[in-house]
Amino acid sequence: MKAILFDFGGTLDTNGLHWSEKFWSVYQDYHVPISKGEFEVAYVAAESTMAIRGVAASYDLLRTLKDQVDLQFEKLHKSNLLRSNVSSELPSLIARTCCKDVEKTVSDLRPLLLALGRKLGLALVSNFYGNLDTVCRELEIAQIFNAIIDSAVVGIRKPDPRIFETALDGLHIAPSQATVVGDSYERDIVPAKSIGCATIWLRGKSWQTPQVGDKADFIVNRLEEIPEILKIYMPNSTSHRRENA
Repeated sequence: MKAILFDFGGTLDTNGLHWSEKFWSVYQDYHVPISKGEFEVAYVAAESTMAIRGVAASYDLLRTLKDQVDLQFEKLHKSNLLRSNVSSELPSLIARTCCKDVEKTVSDLRPLLLALGRKLGLALVSNFYGNLDTVCRELEIAQIFNAIIDSAVVGIRKPDPRIFETALDGLHIAPSQATVVGDSYERDIVPAKSIGCATIWLRGKSWQTPQVGDKADFIVNRLEEIPEILKIYMPNSTSHRRENA
């Protein structure tokens, strides 16, 4: 093995907590008066809009999260699911809380990424909105990766396996030399396995967790478990760090 391809959303930014669950947890903290089912409808609608519309490449993490929450609240208001006296400040409060949580999670994971990057090539492969590079620079992890593949930039979205092939081409390695790590079984693990990559499924808290995970070579509950997998099952992994990382 020469490289690890990480997902970002739901993987590096939350360490396995699906964003539907992340947002919902913060909604509950602020006592937003809706049911989980009502929230999930708004979440899916907002994500679909974000995927189609994208954002400016210069958008930072907070502005991206604020756009997402604004779209969620817009859907909830259109569906008459929010009382008129709900504070107009709620979307900003929710976005800021989520942003701080992501900053803490990524900061905690940075030593792990640095350690892995000293031995292996690293890439990010994510369904994002056109500003993943900006967000990674803000979180001070962009320099750790040899390639950052943003679906909105390359025009390919998971589960299309070509998005992983784009990263592999950038690293100049074959699929058999890479391991893909992601929280989504359908969007990360299945397509990566189909082209010959090894796979590590980060099976965290999600609203749709499949019962069968036979396409995953390894299953972890937290990213901190990865070094033990590498030590035990991949002892002959060789350094493939590019000089411009």
